[in-house]
Order: sequence, then structure tokens, then C-alpha cells
Amino acid sequence: MPTKSPARLARGVFLCPRFALLLVFASLLGGCVTVQPRLNSGPHGALNCDVFYQQFERAVAAAGVSDAGSWRIDGEPRLRTNRLLAQLASGLQSEPLTSAAWQRWLELAAALAKERQQIEWQQLSPVTRQAIAQGESLAVWQQRCSPAPVKASKTALARPIPDEYSSWQRWLGFYPITQLGPKLGLAALRQKYVTDFSQPLAALATTQPLRLYSSRSMGLPKLPHTKPTFLTDPLGLPQAGPQLASLLQQHSPLWEIETAGSNDKPASLNWNEARQTTIANTQQPAEYQFTSYTWLNGAWRLQLNYQLWFPARTAKHPADILAGRLDGIVWRVTLNEQGEPLVYDSIHPCGCYHLIIPSAGFVAREQAQQWPEPPIVLPALQTAAAGGSQLKLRVSSGEHQLRGIAIATRLELAAASKLVHRPYSDLLNLTADNNQTRSAFRTDALVSKTDRAERFLLWPMGIRSAGAMRQAGRQPVAFVGKRHFDDWNLLDRIVELIAASNE
Repeated sequence: MPTKSPARLARGVFLCPRFALLLVFASLLGGCVTVQPRLNSGPHGALNCDVFYQQFERAVAAAGVSDAGSWRIDGEPRLRTNRLLAQLASGLQSEPLTSAAWQRWLELAAALAKERQQIEWQQLSPVTRQAIAQGESLAVWQQRCSPAPVKASKTALARPIPDEYSSWQRWLGFYPITQLGPKLGLAALRQKYVTDFSQPLAALATTQPLRLYSSRSMGLPKLPHTKPTFLTDPLGLPQAGPQLASLLQQHSPLWEIETAGSNDKPASLNWNEARQTTIANTQQPAEYQFTSYTWLNGAWRLQLNYQLWFPARTAKHPADILAGRLDGIVWRVTLNEQGEPLVYDSIHPCGCYHLIIPSAGFVAREQAQQWPEPPIVLPALQTAAAGGSQLKLRVSSGEHQLRGIAIATRLELAAASKLVHRPYSDLLNLTADNNQTRSAFRTDALVSKTDRAERFLLWPMGIRSAGAMRQAGRQPVAFVGKRHFDDWNLLDRIVELIAASNE
């Protein structure tokens, strides 16, 4: 979404001092009647800041390094939004911008903008950065310019985020007819999951060696004697505060991977300048972590996300249309206000293979099972991790699909190879040459050179390059209909609580 700037108006004011004085006088009179909502007010004129942000946006666009996981807001270069923030803003339309909830929203939108601008800034050449910032750092300009009046309307701040589906592709691809193919394939996948998860983990057949990996530090995380209750901010979002690091440790899974070769070894991602793309480094295996929020059972919930990368999805045969460079798996834990699991779910970074595993007391909603592509919801997990115990996830060889879950033993935890836990933002800041960084994701949110041949068959479903690896916040999880992994109420539409055991 292009960012508009009032630089032309500001330039006119600068050239006409008398008119500027009249405007100042008028604004003082107006201040007696109305309150102008502000993030704060900075010491430097708006003109210099507007010009800076104009030049910055032009440079980012010209270099092709715009972050795909955040959306710009017209007229507000200091703010960015995403699906969560857009939904939160839509619920605040009746409140004044000076309210505590709106001020918290503006704080989050400004923080998102600063974070993603820093990522884009580091991808610009040193010469470009020098020319734009006049020898100063981006942080200095952000500090100088971030206090500014909010010019956009509340409606503009709540504008919905575009979905990941192309209507014209679906129209040209005879979607009402061609959707029948994916439906049949997903029915077979559902049956495969049901078959695997109906067996004890130890009974799952495999001819490959099992290797264990964990990002948890030696020993169990220190947990409070009494269950904590998360505080909430003015938007109702739970705030874990200093407990977050312990929660990420506590709920990190033990990965049990069927390992046939190097493609089944967890990896970190590095930037390869010669290939102009990312490469998997199995010598430094990592687990990438981040948090998110969702609406479930009448409240906003904190979510813990854990992602592994693999060098590739191995081809089963020469004509395997699902195989390709890079693969991965994402495990997400949705917590209640006391840090206990409510729902687990998983996808691949492409958004494929969305699997929901509720904890005891939750069941699939009947309405969701009537959708054109019903979500795959397995029976409730009766042995949820508690008291510092850790879930063990079995991951298949080659295709890296989840096959089963059990409680890890202390011996297994002790035998696990170490994964370095890294923030997901590291994927947006891969070290490159010439004092620059690179994002693992292009401006369309895809990882380059991870296209799968399946995209040609699934083109009528309207998803750009189905099967390719994608950035968080840009992952469609359904071929038929429209769903995203970061939809604000995704899980609430799929499962419901029928017992009070988790609340």
C-alpha cells in the first residue's frame, strides 16, 4: 500500500511565512475546541521528516527490499499494520483516538513500523543510506520524526489486510470445478493423519533412524510455585512480561525426526550472495521462535510459535511435484491466561498441512466441518505437557509431516541434540556482503527458488506459487475457501470449549 506524504503542502507553507503564521494561529484557536491525537511531538519540522520518509520509501521500492510481513498506512509513514492490528482497530471505531486503547494500538503500530523499517534500511546500500540520512542513522531519524500527529482516519487505520488469494486466477481456472481435485487429495491426507495419530507413538512404523532435537536448556525451566495470571493491556492482549522466556522454554517441543539423510536435519538459514538466495546450514541447527495472538473462547490468547527448517523436501520419485529446495514445519501453542495449552496446531512454511490438535475439553465445531474444505481437527490431546514436561513430536522423513505426539522422557531430553533458539526476526536479517543484510523472503513473501511443480496444478486455487516457502503473516492454509494461519479468529471458528477443564 503506497505511502502518501504531505511534502508538497509543507513546501508551500515553508515558502510562505505569512501563511504559515496564519496556520499556526488557526491551529491554536482550534486547539481550544478539539484535541489533536498525537504519538508525541518532535523538535524538528515536518518538512524534513516528510522528505526523509519519501526518499526512504522510494529507495526501498527501487531496491526491492520492502518487508512483506507488514502493511503501510496511507499518510502514516511512522505506522504499519497487520491482520491483528487491523482487526483490533476495527473494534475501536466508536472510541476517540485519545483513548488508552487507541494509544496502545498506535504504540504497537509504531513499534512494528520501526522494526520493519530497520530491516529494510539494513538491506539498502551504504551509499544509499548515506544519501538519505545525511550521515545519520535510521534510529536517529525515527526518534526525531516518530512523534507526529495522526492524520489518517480511524477507518483507514482499520482497513482490512488483503488476503492471499487471487480472484482472477480462480475465475480463469474454473475454480468451482477444479476445486474438486484438492478436496479429494485433502480427504486422503486427513485419513493419513487419523491413522497415524490413532496409534501410540512407539508403534509408528519407520525404517529410518530416529534423531532427537531440542532447544530447551539442560534441566527444566524454573516455574513459579503458583500459576501466574497474565496481565492484559488496554487492548485486552495478554502480556507475559518476564515470564515469556520461561514459557518459550517450557512449551518448546522435543523433535523426534525420522532421518534418512541430510534433508532431514534441522538447519539455520544463511544468505548466499553468489546464488542471491538463502541456503540451509545443517552445521548450525536452529529453532526459530516468535509470539502471536489469537481470539479464542471469548478472549485474546498468547501464542508461542516454533519453526524448523530443512534443506529440502526429498523427492520420492523423479516426477514428485511436491519436492523442492527448503522445507520446514511450524508448531504453535495457544495458551490460556495461566500459561497452559488450549490448542496446538501445525503447518509447513508454505501454509500447507494445517493440523489442529486441541487439548482436553475442546472439540471441532460442527459448522467448520461443513466448510468446503473442512479443517483437519484431531481428537483432543489428553496428555498435554504440564509441570515442566515436554511434548515429543514425531516428524516423518522426506516430507516432514507430523505423525504423532507423546510426552518426552528425561532420558530422551538428555540425549537430544541441541538446537539454538533464535528469534524469527533473524530470518529477516541474514548477513550479506558490503555491510548489508538480506531477508530470507522476497517482497511477495516467498523464499526464492523454493517453487514446487504442484503450483501448476493448484494455480486455479488462486494461491501464488502454492507449495513455496512463505513468510509468517502471509501463509494461506486452505485451497478451497479462504483461511490464513494468522487470521485473528481462525481457531475460534474451528474449535469450541465443551468443558471447563482448561479455564
